[in-house]
Amino acid sequence: MFQFRTEHKSDRLKLFVFLFCLFLAVGFSLFFLFHKMGGSEVKHKEAVSSSVLIPDGETKKDDQTHSANSYDQSTHFTPSTLSTTKQIAITFIQSYYAYDANHPLRYIQNSKPYMTSALYQKMKQTPRREPLDRTVLSVKNVSVTHVANKSEQIVWWNVMVQGTATDNSGNKQSTEDWYLVGLRQIQEEWKVEDVKSNVSS
Repeated sequence: MFQFRTEHKSDRLKLFVFLFCLFLAVGFSLFFLFHKMGGSEVKHKEAVSSSVLIPDGETKKDDQTHSANSYDQSTHFTPSTLSTTKQIAITFIQSYYAYDANHPLRYIQNSKPYMTSALYQKMKQTPRREPLDRTVLSVKNVSVTHVANKSEQIVWWNVMVQGTATDNSGNKQSTEDWYLVGLRQIQEEWKVEDVKSNVSS
């Protein structure tokens, strides 16, 4: 098709230009081809990995599912353990919440069977002090909500207490207090290891 004579300078120059143009054409063609294929493949992989099909036909983000599962207590504890610890947390808070300024340590003794010996000693050394408008506290209702928890040793429950507070003059008012209760298994028995209060009113 083309005849090049390498002994002529002009033919050598034409050959060089021809090969250079051919190299550029092939290079650009391969670049666009791989770029197009690679881009669509990456998008496809991202689409597959970012969502999973759930039974009702909706999609859910895969990374959200994994992060939610890692903080879901049901992935670390059996339903039986969760049910048992939930009931212990409720019973403990019912005993712990009830307070009478005339018998300031009674709540510790009443809640002693449900807590670790370390927590019991700590409460005895630093008992709680209620303000004058809460000299007597009684429980009306207790509810429990789930807690995001990554631990595999401690079960946490968020316990809300609706109760009645009585002041020194006998005036009563409704209360709503929140407690974060942590339980650990000690010698085949679940005990309250920690309790944090967040009194809202």
